[in-house]
Amino acid sequence: MAYPTEPRKYKTFHELDPSQIVHLRHVGEDETAEPEYVDAAYQGGAGGNPVTGKFFVPAEGRTITVSEAQYVAWSRHSGRHGWRK
Repeated sequence: MAYPTEPRKYKTFHELDPSQIVHLRHVGEDETAEPEYVDAAYQGGAGGNPVTGKFFVPAEGRTITVSEAQYVAWSRHSGRHGWRK
């Protein structure tokens, strides 16, 4: 899978494709902030209000369920914006 060179903030988890790899940051943080969860693979939405999503986090070896009220999904990026992977 090719990754974009510029970071992309997704407005909703519904924009993500199954198994898409993203970073999860707290709402209000920008691309310079280190993500709480790195390289999380989207496993699907759980619905609800606010919307929740399931992500597999390889570094932790587990699946997490997070809310759009607390977390925002960001694409990977080249590291030119401060935070580096």
